[in-house]
Amino acid sequence: MKPAMTNSIGIHTSKDLMAKLSPPISNQNPKFHLTSHISGEISRRLPAPLASHPGSFPSSLSSHGRFRSRGPSHRSSQLPLPYGREKGTADLTPCAATFPRHAMVRKKRLRLIAEMARKIRASRELENLPRDSQRFALDYESMTRPFTGKRLPAMAWRDVRRELRLFSLLCRQPSFGIGRVVTRKSWLEEFDEPCYWVISKVKVDYTAENMDHGKAWGILTFRGKTEADEKEVEQVMYHDWRMVPKHEEENFKIFTPVPEPEPLRYVPYPPLLRAMKLAQLQKEGKPDIQEPMIDLQRPTLVPKDYFINWNLKKNEEGTAV
Repeated sequence: MKPAMTNSIGIHTSKDLMAKLSPPISNQNPKFHLTSHISGEISRRLPAPLASHPGSFPSSLSSHGRFRSRGPSHRSSQLPLPYGREKGTADLTPCAATFPRHAMVRKKRLRLIAEMARKIRASRELENLPRDSQRFALDYESMTRPFTGKRLPAMAWRDVRRELRLFSLLCRQPSFGIGRVVTRKSWLEEFDEPCYWVISKVKVDYTAENMDHGKAWGILTFRGKTEADEKEVEQVMYHDWRMVPKHEEENFKIFTPVPEPEPLRYVPYPPLLRAMKLAQLQKEGKPDIQEPMIDLQRPTLVPKDYFINWNLKKNEEGTAV
């Protein structure tokens, strides 16, 4: 019998060498020692903080490819085992170690300096906006606005020279005309019913030279109907405003509403539709032919494909006339 081969150090290179390199396996529970050997190999290859963390690296593997702790304090110890798996067996499928749940979610950083810088930029943008006195300034010789360079339409030149803007009237009154009644020249010429604003609040542009620019709010009465809510007065920069004198306000507001006429229910057909309707009635054989009328208050429910089917039917039958 040939003796076993040895190297220069004196270690056998046959079964003795394999026995030294392989982990010891007990005859009583070989699976337990195999599981301990696999978990030890993985822990040696992991970084030191992760391997030393008590809750991040368990000793065995689950069937879902993640590490599971068998400690009594870990929640995963209460999870049911997969079907066909006995307690104490190991899953030898290769997988990667997972970090704790609290380490996977990144907290939102509080960027206080960035938020403060954003608010400062927003406030500076509001400060740098052009004011009403800059936007609506007007050169009365060339009839152009210096801020935009646009020229007013020729039809407005006459009113610009004769009429006034709203704040040109309010700046002359105490408390900037709060409580006064103002109207427009175009309303006086167009409507017989009273149309006016009752000024309730103003916001003056104090950077203007004569403080004749700003915004105003009030209650509108248009053609005798007074609105309930307060809203901003529109077109305050137009040269179209007039102030009603105090001793004429009551007479100006007097208005007897005219009863509204009843809405029309039936109207005749247009000539072409009337001829088509009469021809259709004659074709159907109806002896009593009356004047066809359109019912304006009839509720009509038109399906989605009504006009498509109507065109197809019209092409098949032809025009009634």
